[in-house]
Amino acid sequence: MERARVTRILSDMKKDQGDLNAAADILCELQVETFGSMERREKTEFILEQVNLCIEKGDWTQAGILSRKIGTKFFSRKPKRTPEQIEKDKKEREEKEKNRSMDDPPLEKEDDVTDLKLRYYEQQITLAKHEDKYLDACKHYRQVLDTESVEENPEQLHAVSDPRSTYNFTIKLRHLTSTRSSNESSTTSSSPPTTTNNPTSSTASTPTSATPSSP
Repeated sequence: MERARVTRILSDMKKDQGDLNAAADILCELQVETFGSMERREKTEFILEQVNLCIEKGDWTQAGILSRKIGTKFFSRKPKRTPEQIEKDKKEREEKEKNRSMDDPPLEKEDDVTDLKLRYYEQQITLAKHEDKYLDACKHYRQVLDTESVEENPEQLHAVSDPRSTYNFTIKLRHLTSTRSSNESSTTSSSPPTTTNNPTSSTASTPTSATPSSP
């Protein structure tokens, strides 16, 4: 774990020196998701920085691969708890910490991860726009909106999205939606009409022969 932290410091130094490729190569060689002794928040910060360096470097494929190492369940919105529930959870946590051995991983702290969530979905929106996956970008924007701090302070949404790129994204999404609608309507109109067999109308009337008149 100490090696990972020193490696991140070295990567930051290379980035400050303007050597972005070296900074990305140094940091991305770490597989922090395998470090059992590292807290989940620190792991997520490492991976987010790896993804950020890959995006700045232009390595979009590697950025997408690294971003999939982060589980979105970590960003799930926590239900509000009563003071009694908070006190009960605190006592249970203290009991678990008391019984934890040295080989067991540390308990996850009850930490606000809103900053990590907004940063993660900002990267996901950037990746989706680069690949022209506008519906995926919509889903990521929806996750940003479903954040308690964003509901209380909408200015945080503007920090995630660039107004110009959001306008272009909206235009492309409308074009995609209208194109799909026109394709569906043209497919429906070009299909041959269905005919129903009516046994009553299909029977032909038999002609009656004229009887000769008697002389």
